[in-house]
Amino acid sequence: AVAHAPRLVAGVSGARNVAAGARHTCAPLTSGKVLCWGDNSRGQLGAATPTESSAPVEVAGLPDPTLDPVTAVVAGAYHTCALTGGGRVMCWGENSAGQCGAPPAPRVATPVAVPGLGKTAVLRAGRLHTCAAGEDRFARCWGSNSADQLGGDTRPATSSTPLRVGANLGDVVDLGAGSLHTCAVRQQAQLSVLCWGHNGEGQLGNGGTANQPLPALVRFQ
Repeated sequence: AVAHAPRLVAGVSGARNVAAGARHTCAPLTSGKVLCWGDNSRGQLGAATPTESSAPVEVAGLPDPTLDPVTAVVAGAYHTCALTGGGRVMCWGENSAGQCGAPPAPRVATPVAVPGLGKTAVLRAGRLHTCAAGEDRFARCWGSNSADQLGGDTRPATSSTPLRVGANLGDVVDLGAGSLHTCAVRQQAQLSVLCWGHNGEGQLGNGGTANQPLPALVRFQ
């Protein structure tokens, strides 16, 4: 049934943030645990059973919350990723394009650590891709690259290994991921925004509508 008015989610208290995918929702708690609810047909709840759940269920297989608690979660359409206080990234759910950081497979039922990132500070998820920025302030993306949303110098169809975005895109302090495009906030002498990927509706803000494989500066009026 459709909820027509806001309702308190039972069992979720002390949430640090909340992330909503196509048909699921997740929240990390101040206890360091992560709860998810909704559709689980592709493992996006991180629970052993593939059935949906209208009640929050705890994600299994994350680091010990007393040693390395989860501080934030992000949700793609059918996958979920968590960022820990120690800067680790772990993902689960649909992995058809490697968006969980593991070799492509229909689903990843329990969280897997994404390799090759170093200590991560910013984490974002698009429909079928995921991006992160670390302490080195370089952006890296993985998953589907159907519209060049990974922004790498090479242009594979998919990559389960994080690819560094652009040849010279450093000083990244924030990221945003849409369905088929990605943007970064760069802090140098001043803040600027660069975008790449699908641009059919001009969502990259570069004055055109052609897809952009590498980061291009947004042209503010």
